[in-house]
Amino acid sequence: MRTGTAQTFTIISLLTFLIAVPVSSFAADQDTAFDRQSNVDHFTLAQYYKNQADELKVKIDEQIDALSHKPRSSFLGRNGQNIKKHVEFKIHQYEIAIADNLKKVEYHQKMAAEQHPVRPASVASDKAKS
Repeated sequence: MRTGTAQTFTIISLLTFLIAVPVSSFAADQDTAFDRQSNVDHFTLAQYYKNQADELKVKIDEQIDALSHKPRSSFLGRNGQNIKKHVEFKIHQYEIAIADNLKKVEYHQKMAAEQHPVRPASVASDKAKS
């Protein structure tokens, strides 16, 4: 009885393994096919990151305006100093995020220029004359 259970368990384990192997290799094929896809619109990504940076600049302005309307930390209550430090920390984090987004904007603009090279104006005007 014990040998029959061990054999059954072994057979079930092997079948499970054999079923799982092709599925994982199929998933790997899908990942490589996705990686080879070069239809990334870098211009759109650059616009997206630029919009994100602009939104963060607006948030910084809002935080600065909120702090500038309070002349002393006592207006912020018992934890006024902590609140001011927290707001300053948030502003600093926003500035870091803006710098990161602007780096991404530069990268994607460069990639977009490589994908769709712009002709010089002299070449375009020469073709128009002919």
